[in-house]
Amino acid sequence: MLTGVFYIHGKLCFMSVSDDISHPWLHQPAFLLDNISDVVIATDLGYRIKTWNKAAEEMFGYRAVEVLNRPIKDVVTYDFITDSREIAWQTLKREGKWTGVMFLKKGEREIFLECSSSSVKDPEGEVRGFVSIYRDITVQKNLEKMLVEEEVRKKQEIVKAIMEAQEKERREISAELHDNVNQILTTCKLFLEIARNNPADARFIDGCYQNIQIVIEEIRNISHNLTPYTLKDLGLAAALHDIVQKINQSGKLTIRLLSFQNLHEEEISQDIKLAVFRIIQEKISNVLKHAQATELKIGLSVFDGRIQVLLEDNGRGFDEKAIKKGMGLNNIQNRVEYYNGAFHLKTAPGEGCELRIELPCN
Repeated sequence: MLTGVFYIHGKLCFMSVSDDISHPWLHQPAFLLDNISDVVIATDLGYRIKTWNKAAEEMFGYRAVEVLNRPIKDVVTYDFITDSREIAWQTLKREGKWTGVMFLKKGEREIFLECSSSSVKDPEGEVRGFVSIYRDITVQKNLEKMLVEEEVRKKQEIVKAIMEAQEKERREISAELHDNVNQILTTCKLFLEIARNNPADARFIDGCYQNIQIVIEEIRNISHNLTPYTLKDLGLAAALHDIVQKINQSGKLTIRLLSFQNLHEEEISQDIKLAVFRIIQEKISNVLKHAQATELKIGLSVFDGRIQVLLEDNGRGFDEKAIKKGMGLNNIQNRVEYYNGAFHLKTAPGEGCELRIELPCN
């Protein structure tokens, strides 16, 4: 068993001291060092190299005979990431240990090394030198970098999707105002002009009155779609009942609200309520436009601080591997990921579509 690094007869040595080792060659420090996969370098108090194992030769490209007694800073050309070289050495002298990460460029290859350094004491407790073990963590660092880049990419996708959804919503509002409200008001203006020239004929005043009532209702619907008052004033369940009632009355689709389990709305933040409402709105819109379904089931439940949403239709379904997700599903998925939720889609041609979503309540 390798127990430490010692000075023997003025030399810094690694020694194996174990009573149960029967093979003499296991007692040879050089053999043990050269069979360690990590880089091991030992120096004296002046940071002159005294031990340089085989892994160090492979990592830095120098044989041991070329570097012994040379200052380590003249041999090892890595950059300190955790601290500067001076701070690392000061910490090592003051506290007897230091751990950090270094960066090494080897040709076109970038290498990250995790270094653990300790002081070496003689039997009297006097510090005689330092030993450092370097472990190659390049794969780990590259994975971390990939994860960060993926996270940045996902955030960019979410921001892009949100912006696209906002632009889509603005276009729809603009079209609704121009093609519907504006046309009705133009008709009112025409009726008023006729009525002004024919004050005795009340038909045009009555027609204007009816059209103004239609405009009021249209503006109320637009406002309700943007920010449903029932959601803020009465809660999520009431808002869903309201939208479901309107869809069912239209005859275009039958929506069944399953029982809402443990839906203590006071435990759910307003942001999450709005996110759930928008997700269900998007799903209903998708079903009406694309699914050719006759029925949609909606279920809500809350367990362990998370709200679970079930959205299941009996439409035509699709092959999710063959067909790219449309903007509607992407909007739902990005909204779920924005709130650190979970998104599960189950569908196949002719088998409808089941969407399960889980979001934190806060």
